Amino acid sequence: GADGDDDSEGSGRVRPLPLLFSLAEGRQLWEPRTQPPVPITEDQLMTRIESLAEASGAGEDAQVVRARLQSSQLRSDMQAFRAANPTCELVDFVRWH
Repeated sequence: GADGDDDSEGSGRVRPLPLLFSLAEGRQLWEPRTQPPVPITEDQLMTRIESLAEASGAGEDAQVVRARLQSSQLRSDMQAFRAANPTCELVDFVRWH
């Protein structure tokens, strides 16, 4: 379309990322239209903080709990980036994020 949102090339694009090209193909990377974090209540925040504190150990279970609590926004950003840049690779996402 007129805003550079060509479905055959990707969707949910905001604008080209200046001087950022995919490493594998050299294609222009696009800023994705991301979703803001979901608002949470004070009670939900306190529950998260307590869960993170309880998962402060070095064990595998603690690592899984921490990763789960911290990954929802990252997962959303990754999906948006992939939609805007369908031929990109993980390294391209890391360079943008």
